Formats: sequence, structure tokens, C-alpha cells
Amino acid sequence: MRVIAASNRDLAEAVRSGGMRADFRQRLGVPIETTPLRSRREDIPILAHYLLDRLVTSLGKNVSSISPEAMRCLFDYDWPGNGRELRNALRNALLLCGERIEVKDLQLDPALTARSAQALPTLAQLEKVHLEQVLAATRGHQGQAAKILGVSEDTVKAMMDRYGLERGAFRN
Repeated sequence: MRVIAASNRDLAEAVRSGGMRADFRQRLGVPIETTPLRSRREDIPILAHYLLDRLVTSLGKNVSSISPEAMRCLFDYDWPGNGRELRNALRNALLLCGERIEVKDLQLDPALTARSAQALPTLAQLEKVHLEQVLAATRGHQGQAAKILGVSEDTVKAMMDRYGLERGAFRN
């Protein structure tokens, strides 16, 4: 008899904390560690084409490829469900697509796309832009800007210094 087991927990730690018997862990054999798909993005095209070939055969679809844009989308996605989520995304796309899989067929959550997360501005960038807009609206009057922002005038001055904004630049 062969037993195959998988866990997302550290079994050595479970033995140390008393959550698992040491002899049971020993009987399981050598654990195989796998890294998440988002940590090995270079494997995504290979896995996607392999899964596509298998799914095309099992579903009887006549789809030959994944568009370069769709592949970029697959590459940029974070894959919280790892390979299983990739397989499901491709299966669902196969049901929706024409001759090849396009971005519109993938239906991936844009919030989990690495590229979209990188494109978002930082809080400091947003703060600087907002400060510039408030100072422009008040013609550089720091007291009025402080009231609008809900901070002290000293805080406005410190923010202007932090972002390298000249005090007289907004008086026009």
C-alpha cells in the first residue's frame, strides 16, 4: 500500500509543537517542497501550453494557441490558487474562446495582476499631487491649505519641504 499525503503546514514544526507524532512524520517519508507559481513565473508559458494541449484533447475543442497578450496576462497574474487555478482559468477560457485564447476569454481578477499593482501610485505620490492641487487652489496660502487638509500649517510646510515644493510657486 502506498499513501500519498500533502499539507500546507510545516510538518517539522507540527512535530515540535506536539501537533503531530514524530513516528507518523517519519513514515510519510521525505517531504517535497514546492514553490508557488507566482515565484516561478518563467514556468507559466510551459505549464499553460501543456495544460492547453490536455484540455483541448479532453474537451474536444479546436483551439491551437494563446495570444501573446493573453500569455502576458497569464504571466502577470499572481495565481493564488497555483497550478489548479491556472488549469481552471484555461478550461474556462477554452469554453469561451474562438480559434485561440484571448485576454477577454481569461476572466482573471485584475486586482491580482502584478502589473496592475505596480502601476498604482504610492501613497507619497498621491499625497504630493493632492498637496499641489490644494496649494494651487489656495494660490499658495499655507494657512488655507492647512484648513482644507485638516492639518497644521507647520505640517503643510514640512510636507512642502519633503516634496521639494517652493513656497512661492503657487502664488500666480
